[in-house]
Amino acid sequence: MITLLISQAFALSCADGVHSIDLTHDFPPNGVLVYSVVGSTPDEPVVYDADGLVVPTTLTDHGEYHTVTPDQPMPAGDYVLQLEGERDFTVAGVDDIDPPAPPGLYSIEVVTTETEWGTDKLRRFSHIPLAPDEHLEIELSESGDFESDAVRVISFQEEPALGVSACARIPSSYIHNISYAIRARIVDSAGNSSDWEEPTEDDSGHVGCSTSNTPAIGLLALFALLGLRRR
Repeated sequence: MITLLISQAFALSCADGVHSIDLTHDFPPNGVLVYSVVGSTPDEPVVYDADGLVVPTTLTDHGEYHTVTPDQPMPAGDYVLQLEGERDFTVAGVDDIDPPAPPGLYSIEVVTTETEWGTDKLRRFSHIPLAPDEHLEIELSESGDFESDAVRVISFQEEPALGVSACARIPSSYIHNISYAIRARIVDSAGNSSDWEEPTEDDSGHVGCSTSNTPAIGLLALFALLGLRRR
């Protein structure tokens, strides 16, 4: 019974589906929509123009994230992305063909955070400035060659984190006792990318998630059940 209560509470706190997406900035006509998913994959996205007509697009599954690329440049105007509900975005300006600047100097450190579900240990990046229409692509490689075994994830955060927490494993194949080579680059909303850059410093060590607090949670649940029975 206690295990069931804990499992249900955990499930309520962790939602499957779209994990990260940013449509708050204007997209160029040659814009590319990018989003990542945790857990179950939502239905295939559909883009509509201001008249409600479907915009032909190509969906590409990159493993840890997806891109939605219109088959033709989008005229300026308002659009809707149907993806777990309706998400509005705007197209304005001209085609963007200029690559963004590289991330610059950054470091990675292991950060430990205590939560009610246990201890999260993540590799957290130092601040990497991003323009409103930019996001990060981060690659991990166990071999260090970034060719045979590279895994790539995206982040719209200026201080992204990799690793295992109570609700997500980023990337999904992440193994906390492996030492990875890591590099990052900046990508704009048209898909133009900067050069890759590796961190200036990278803490090593066991990175993952323990659940040492789970017995304590179980005791609390037990006391709550006993209290209810006495009433």
